[in-house]
Amino acid sequence: QKKGNNNDKLNIGDQLSEQALNDFFIILNKIKDGFNGEIIIFNLGMNITQPAIDLQFEKYLKENNLSGIHVFNASDYLNKKDYLPLDTHLTKKGNEKIAIGLKGFILKNNLIN
Repeated sequence: QKKGNNNDKLNIGDQLSEQALNDFFIILNKIKDGFNGEIIIFNLGMNITQPAIDLQFEKYLKENNLSGIHVFNASDYLNKKDYLPLDTHLTKKGNEKIAIGLKGFILKNNLIN
C-alpha cells in the first residue's frame, strides 16, 4: 500500500480503496433507484488503463448480488498510444476504440431493447 498522501483515501496502488469503492456504489445505487435501464460502468486510467479497478467492480457486484450494472473493461481496447502525451485524455483513436468497444459490449450483452 502507498501511504503518505491524500490520495491514499482513494487509491491503493492500481486499485480503489475499500472506502472509495463503497462510496462509488452507494452513489451508483442512488442513480439506479431512479433509472429503469441498464448501467455500464468502466474505468479509464491516467496514461494507461489497467483492469484492476474493473475487477474490483465485478467482485463488488457479485458479492453484493447487484443486477442491472455491467462492467466494461476498457483496458481490453486501449494502450499507451491511445492517450495524449501531455495529459491524461484519450486521443481521437482512443475515443474511437472505446466507442467501438462499448457498441460491441452493448450488442453482445443485449443491453438495448
